[in-house]
Amino acid sequence: MKHFFKNHSFKQIMLLLSFFTLFVLAISYTLSMHYLFSTSINGHMREMWQRQTENIAEQAKFSIITESKSDIEKILLLLDNPLIIHASVYTLEQQLYSTNSPPPCGAIQPLSDAFVETENYWCFSSAAKDYQTQQTIGGVLLVISKKAINALIQQNLVNNVLVVSFLTAIIFCFLYYSTKRLTAPLLKLSAVMKKITDQQRGLRIDTEGTMDMRNIQASFNLMILKIEQHENNLEEKIKDRVLELSEAYSKAQGASQVKSDILKIVSHEMKTPLHSALFYLHLMKSGEGNFVTDIMNCLERLQKQIDNLLNYSQASENKVTLNKTSFSPKELLEQITEYYTSLLKIHHNQFIVNCPYQGQIHSDKQLIKQIVNNLIDNANKHSHHGKITVACNCKKNHLIISVADTGCGISEENLENVFIPFWQIDMSSARVHEGSGLGLSICQLFAEALEGHVSVVSKIDEGAVFTLSIPLNP
Repeated sequence: MKHFFKNHSFKQIMLLLSFFTLFVLAISYTLSMHYLFSTSINGHMREMWQRQTENIAEQAKFSIITESKSDIEKILLLLDNPLIIHASVYTLEQQLYSTNSPPPCGAIQPLSDAFVETENYWCFSSAAKDYQTQQTIGGVLLVISKKAINALIQQNLVNNVLVVSFLTAIIFCFLYYSTKRLTAPLLKLSAVMKKITDQQRGLRIDTEGTMDMRNIQASFNLMILKIEQHENNLEEKIKDRVLELSEAYSKAQGASQVKSDILKIVSHEMKTPLHSALFYLHLMKSGEGNFVTDIMNCLERLQKQIDNLLNYSQASENKVTLNKTSFSPKELLEQITEYYTSLLKIHHNQFIVNCPYQGQIHSDKQLIKQIVNNLIDNANKHSHHGKITVACNCKKNHLIISVADTGCGISEENLENVFIPFWQIDMSSARVHEGSGLGLSICQLFAEALEGHVSVVSKIDEGAVFTLSIPLNP
């Protein structure tokens, strides 16, 4: 049974069950009606002929007493029924009258009320009794043919079979049509599911059929919609993830390249003053002159590079220790002016300081001095035969110190990169300008430690303006 259900569709199973049910019902109905009809007609005819036999016996009493055969003939002639194939009248001693030889009816006693039935005949006997004493004086035997009754029963069976077959065919056609209509949505659902399994998208089922089927179709459509949305979201996430990984890989490659460039820059910036100092020492050892000042400058340059690395390491890890005091920004700029006046003459740059602010500020004097020094060094490095202007003022309870130069300037696309550690426009070891690319990064980190910030405004060939803004009383 399990194998049968696995190898047939729902429609086929429904049709087979319907056909089997209708067939059983049709056979049962036909046989039941045949049995009821045959039983009913047999019982009716049997009672009728039994009464007929009794009536003949009652009418033949006088003829039996007088033994008048002519009277008996007259009585039997009145019957005139083709179903009566034999009729005979008996007295106590003999057979008084007989139409012909009777067919075999078994051991039936004609002088008593009896009944015998064979396949083709009914045999009825009825006793004739005296009017006064009620003693048996004779009897009547009738043999009736069952041919007509059997033919009627057979015809009724045929008619029942025809009617039931016709009705069964109509009902089966109706069930076939109904089953087809009921299973059509399931077939469509199965077809759509197969297409979806074959990676087709955007398929939906039109809601039709019974209420339950429409609910199933609506739920299926909603499920497919959510699955497609989930797949689309998943595909988008995969694309985004792949893009992120690709970008991360590109950045990693870029970072590796930057790391190599940084190592080249740092090693170059440290080796250059070291090699120069060694060169001057060899000259002095050979007695070719006194180069102590030059050696000191080289060592100071190396010391500055090392200090920048240490300062950046501390600032990037938020390990800057603040030593806040109250001081005059104007006096600080005057000290810076004394230090840089001679240095800026090397690049033939004019140094101008303008500080109208006369007040005090409570902050870390050494950090501010280092920020301004780095900004001036950066301006001096990119300016030749130009002018460097340092201005100091107060605005909205903030100290504003700006360093402007008339150097080569910075392009707009590079403005966002100037504060990136180790970044330089020219990352090669054969670049024109010296430096490790940490000066402006340190300025930004120190300014943030002072609760301020550093900004820049620049254009190519128009110089640059770096501005430090820190609160007067943080």
